[in-house]
Amino acid sequence: MLFESLTKVLNPDEIQLIKAVYSRTVVSLGNEKFLPNVGVAQGSGISPCLFNIYAELLLVELQMNGWRIDDLLGFADDYIILCLTKGMLRKAIEAVRDWCSRANIKLNLEKSGILEIVPKGLSQSFVGNKFEGVPVVSEYKYLGLVLDNKVNGSKHTDKLFGFRDENGKKQRGKIKFLKYNLSPLLKDISVDYRVNLWQILVRPLFLPLALLKNFLCKSTAEEIKRKLQKSLKWFLGLARNTPDEVVFSLFNPIHTGWSYRDFTQKI
Repeated sequence: MLFESLTKVLNPDEIQLIKAVYSRTVVSLGNEKFLPNVGVAQGSGISPCLFNIYAELLLVELQMNGWRIDDLLGFADDYIILCLTKGMLRKAIEAVRDWCSRANIKLNLEKSGILEIVPKGLSQSFVGNKFEGVPVVSEYKYLGLVLDNKVNGSKHTDKLFGFRDENGKKQRGKIKFLKYNLSPLLKDISVDYRVNLWQILVRPLFLPLALLKNFLCKSTAEEIKRKLQKSLKWFLGLARNTPDEVVFSLFNPIHTGWSYRDFTQKI
C-alpha cells in the first residue's frame, strides 16, 4: 500500500530504490533475525516523509467530511483535529478509526487524548473521563509542544523553567536541569562554545511554541521572548539586564546569518 501511494510523487526508479532498501532491512532481537514487512523503519530520515504520503488520504477524507484544512495538523503519526462540537468530535474519532482499520495501522486510544478548550473563566469539566474510548486530558504533548486549555504556551514554558505541582512541590524544568548539570563545564569554555551549546540544547526547546503563533497575544509573545533571552544570557554568563546589543555582539553573524535589526525576532 505504501509503494502504491509513492507512485503519486516518485518515479519508478526512485520507488525501486526504496523497495531495495526495505528488502534488505533486517531486525535483530538477540540471536534472532527477521525481515519486517509492516511499517516504516524507525530512525530512518525519510520515514516521516513516507508516513506523511501514506497517511495523506486520512486528511483528504476528513476534508471531504467537512473539516477545513486549517483545522487539521499532521506530521508522521502525530495528528490534531480541531472540533467545535461533540458531534464533530465523535465523527472525527469514527473517521480515524475506520481509516486506521483499512490502512492496517493500530490506533492506540490510550496514547491519544481529547483536550477540551473552554472559554476564559471556566474550567475543564470532563478531564479524567473518556469519550468514545479516548481519554479527556488536562494537557497534551504534540510534536514537543505541551498544550493545555489556555493555549498560550505557559504550560510549555513551565516545563522549561520549572513549576509547582498540585502539592505545591517545586519541579525543576528542562533548562534548570541543563543549568545544574552544565555549570561545571560552562565556566571553563569560550563564549563561542557557549553560544553553540545554547543553539543546540536550549533554542530547540522553544521552537514548538511557533505552532501557537496565531493564538498568542502580544504580551504573551513578549513574555516568551523574555524567557528565551533569559536562557541565552545565563548560558553566556551575562546579567539579566544586559542590553540586547551586547548579547548580539557576542554572536558570529557569519554563522547565524542574523543582523541586529532582526536579532530580537529570529532569536
